[in-house]
Amino acid sequence: MHCLKCTQEKDESMFVRGDVYNICKSCSMTSDSILPGSLNRFKNDVFIETGTHLGGGVATALDAGFKKIISIEIHKPYHDLCRSKFSNNKNVKLHLGDTEELLPAILDEIQKPIGVTLFLDAHIDMQTGARGVDRIPLVKELNIIRDWKRNKKAGCPTILIDDVRQFNTALWENIGKNAIIEALLEIGPYNIKYMDNRHAPNDILIAKIQPG
Repeated sequence: MHCLKCTQEKDESMFVRGDVYNICKSCSMTSDSILPGSLNRFKNDVFIETGTHLGGGVATALDAGFKKIISIEIHKPYHDLCRSKFSNNKNVKLHLGDTEELLPAILDEIQKPIGVTLFLDAHIDMQTGARGVDRIPLVKELNIIRDWKRNKKAGCPTILIDDVRQFNTALWENIGKNAIIEALLEIGPYNIKYMDNRHAPNDILIAKIQPG
């Protein structure tokens, strides 16, 4: 049997079965970076994720108790797998498409003063090559959030950004940490911290407004 993620042929017993697509147990356990319980202290009314991947962020948001969970994925096989995985969760809404195209409308549907947590993890998939218009849409995503906040006079959402270890690398098109923090500060007066994920220490940037 063929694994959608690592593309290897493996025995059928090594697979987590979906309705249409198959992921081997090894990829299913290790591919999503977010650690269990990581979202508990960032709970708001709405969780929005860019880059559903294999559904690790959605599952973690469900465990944290978010009332509404929205996730965007560009790669149809991943999207279909997660639709199967979360088909019984009515508070999960999955979108197929480019985050740059879909995120503005998703944000516009949010009625203030609802609290929002965003987990930004959209990027080219290194194994399948799946991507949107941009390999790394992070800066444009932050600009979309900035414009939404200004136009809708919304509160500052909590923003989590994955893959800090890739900042300032050619793989991430040399997008630098300083440029990301500057873009965040255009949204609001954030306090910046970091937390670990499966891949590396301090690999998730946390931008959160501290209580006054």
